[in-house]
Amino acid sequence: MSYFQLSKLTALVVDDDADTSALMCDLLDALGFGKCLAAANGEVAKTILSDPRTIPIDLVITDFAMDPGDGADLLQWIRRDPDSPDRFVPVVLMTGLTDMDALVRMRDLGVSEVLAKPVSLDSLCNLIDGLIAKPRQFVESGRYFGPDRRRREIPYRGGERRHLVEEPS
Repeated sequence: MSYFQLSKLTALVVDDDADTSALMCDLLDALGFGKCLAAANGEVAKTILSDPRTIPIDLVITDFAMDPGDGADLLQWIRRDPDSPDRFVPVVLMTGLTDMDALVRMRDLGVSEVLAKPVSLDSLCNLIDGLIAKPRQFVESGRYFGPDRRRREIPYRGGERRHLVEEPS
């Protein structure tokens, strides 16, 4: 169970299935999130994220397959577009896909975590605890911007090619 104070956080759930969005918002509410917004696709999510009247979003949970604007399009916009309001926001891919190509694509676009469907309260809680307790440093290297993809500390003997990026205050 989450031991962090989540009541001041706002999540954005992006899924074209209204029942899934409602379930995710109910789960986030059960974990203590202060607010949960829902968007039917990536284009609606961009509008919400870009609107200066919207309170800042602390977590984005997105499905992969949607139209218009799938999860990959949304993630690429968040991480790469100059109009993105927060390139550092944690983005979680929620998917039932087992297609490795799609998962690799999302990883390479800078997804923070992957949450497998069907989602349980326990799996969501563990994922959020991990995002908060062990945040990963953001890196920029060539065409990649996002959380450091390395999960294990393995000694690397080559030259440093990554540029560590500090989150703005």
